[in-house]
Amino acid sequence: MKLSRIELITLITVIVLGASLSALGLLGQTPFLLLFSILLAAIWCATIVFGKPDLDLVFFVAFLALISIGIFNRMPFVWLTLTVCLDIAAWNLAEFNRRLQKYEHIHNARKLENQHLKQLGIPLGIGFALSILPSFVKMEISFLAMVILVIGAVVLVGLGIRGLQEKVEE
Repeated sequence: MKLSRIELITLITVIVLGASLSALGLLGQTPFLLLFSILLAAIWCATIVFGKPDLDLVFFVAFLALISIGIFNRMPFVWLTLTVCLDIAAWNLAEFNRRLQKYEHIHNARKLENQHLKQLGIPLGIGFALSILPSFVKMEISFLAMVILVIGAVVLVGLGIRGLQEKVEE
């Protein structure tokens, strides 16, 4: 099966995301994080290769849950920020690919892909800003506050993606 350029980039992003979280689980001696990140990455890769992109949001939220487990286990901040950005990038690219597959023929697919890759920095910047936000807070972050931050991140990224989607559809 031949993968498109966006599918290949998404696949590589998911592999790096799974490897990063697995490394965090190994270094932090958190077997749950290690096993589930490998399992989730393998299943997400399989859905990309076999063309079943309907579960991308589920994988995105599942990886956010694993990242929040890493936060509570006091994993290194830089790695957690990297994994948040990788998770957002993988989800964004998978959603873009899903939207492209709805059409039988796209006149300038390569141009659309290039434009989307250039604009990927917007949701990544929002995700990066939201992921470093807790580092500026000197007090302990409660579970409720972390849940609110994660939900806020998902909403903001979704708004950024919708804005990009409207620009692409124009």
